[in-house]
Amino acid sequence: FISLASKSDTDKIYSQTEKKWTQSQTVGDAFSVKAVFWNPELVQAWVAKYGAENLLSLEEQTAYHRDFIQRERFQRYLVFDVTIDKLKGPALFPINFNKNTYLTDDKGNKYYPLEYPREFDDKIFDKVTGKIYFNRIGKDNQPIVNPETKKITLHFSHLSIEPSYVAQKIELTWKDPYIPPDYTQAS
Repeated sequence: FISLASKSDTDKIYSQTEKKWTQSQTVGDAFSVKAVFWNPELVQAWVAKYGAENLLSLEEQTAYHRDFIQRERFQRYLVFDVTIDKLKGPALFPINFNKNTYLTDDKGNKYYPLEYPREFDDKIFDKVTGKIYFNRIGKDNQPIVNPETKKITLHFSHLSIEPSYVAQKIELTWKDPYIPPDYTQAS
């Protein structure tokens, strides 16, 4: 009973945390873009959910946390889990995805993706999901997301060659994206 209650709590916490760090925008009835910003708060909620689901001990959960961060490369990159969903009409065909997708901070600095699934460069007949990686360190050798950062915005444009949608821009903004490290946790 205790483990079921714990699992239910971690599911609820993860769901609320994921919702907090998810932004989405729909363009007419043609397509939508949803992005989840994987920051330390969401990572911790995911690890707790995974640990409860798999009945991990505290040591196993700590090891999984460390492995998950390393595997997903959260220590090196700002990571966004992005879904582009064609809702209606002709297939989407992103034009120069790597040049028309970028991250901005509240100082106006622009950062282009270092890595993303190649499916984002192909025709999208239904739905495409994948992680987009941006450098964690900005032009001034300082973290892009730091205690002074008020917001970050993920921009997408030219996702469709359909004349009525080609000029549509998607801007997904996260306010106060900095999460201070929790030094009470094991490293």
